[in-house]
Amino acid sequence: ADGVMMRPCSFTPSAGRYVGKRCFGYQLMLEPGGEYHSLLHTLCLMRFFKEFYPEFRIESGFKAKLADPVLMDFILGQRSEDDLREYVKLSEQKWIRKAKKFLLYDDQPFRVK
Repeated sequence: ADGVMMRPCSFTPSAGRYVGKRCFGYQLMLEPGGEYHSLLHTLCLMRFFKEFYPEFRIESGFKAKLADPVLMDFILGQRSEDDLREYVKLSEQKWIRKAKKFLLYDDQPFRVK
């Protein structure tokens, strides 16, 4: 995505399924002024892995943790990316309206487009 750099990295988890095993991945680094929507990117990655890598599996209990049937439908290939983007946009707008009355600081919540 524009505005995002990927830096290869390795790490050794101290908890979870891969505890003590060296793992590899990428660190996502935003370029100054770059916009990046981590939820949309993560959901797209999960869908990609589910479609193209048979060894990728969604653990039992994930659906309950995600707690959003629209997001889950997207991961499972039952909704389009356009549907996902519109749903997230509307959900974020609703959250921002609700959050404004609880602000303690001058920084206003905003959507990354």
